[in-house]
Amino acid sequence: MRKLILYLTFPSQIFTIIFTAEAIIKLTAQSREYFNVGWNIFDLVIVGFSLLDMITLGLNDVEGLNQITRIIKILRLVSL
Repeated sequence: MRKLILYLTFPSQIFTIIFTAEAIIKLTAQSREYFNVGWNIFDLVIVGFSLLDMITLGLNDVEGLNQITRIIKILRLVSL
């Protein structure tokens, strides 16, 4: 079971890093115009929850938060 968690966690972290880089690049390039598009705001919220998930990954006290962030990350696929 521990290996399965490792196999699922690593790709999640890689995608979080990629989407974070994308958000930073878009924020830098578009500055205030970035916030005029609803999908950009949605992406930024998802990236924020994903980063929060990475930070709290090792804490068992916030397991409910981790589950919520995983569900919200699934919504990220809708915006693609």
